[in-house]
Amino acid sequence: MKHSEWLRLQADSEALASLRASGDRVVASLRADGFNCRKQPRRLSW
Repeated sequence: MKHSEWLRLQADSEALASLRASGDRVVASLRADGFNCRKQPRRLSW
């Protein structure tokens, strides 16, 4: 594996981790407002 490929993989995994973390934060803030995700009639798009 080339070094540049490894760096790209690292960047992708970090981007995924930060995206997941921000998604968790959104869900947590919605839950804190008393919003129940499972009772939403439409499917959330994230």
